[in-house]
Amino acid sequence: MTKYLNKNCLKLSIEVITLHKFITLKIIGEYNMSKNELHGEVFHPSQEVINYANIPDWNELQKEASEDNTGFWEKRAEELHWFKKWDKVLDDSKKPFFKWFAGGKTNISYNCLDVHTKTARRNKLALNLGRGKW
Repeated sequence: MTKYLNKNCLKLSIEVITLHKFITLKIIGEYNMSKNELHGEVFHPSQEVINYANIPDWNELQKEASEDNTGFWEKRAEELHWFKKWDKVLDDSKKPFFKWFAGGKTNISYNCLDVHTKTARRNKLALNLGRGKW
């Protein structure tokens, strides 16, 4: 549950279920946006979880994006399957109407689901929404 106390402060109560041995973050407290401060109980992930994380260092990722924004998004886009690769990462020729990955063709549903049918994950259960307790 997340609730705004005022325009600068969030009341957070986030519970993350631990599946297997992976947990990202558990927060029970308040976050003051104007001061960038978190108060309350914060349980940080273990080093093992950080080693397997997609984003092990948020500050480094933010720095990379601010130094070369177009290159940053090009690198992320190359992680996806493209049926036709883009001609230009950012077409800003008709500002303020920007086009990202102009000329490219992809399908997000394919990238989320179908791409795994060609890997070792093809026979693994993705999500079980069964009733009852975990």
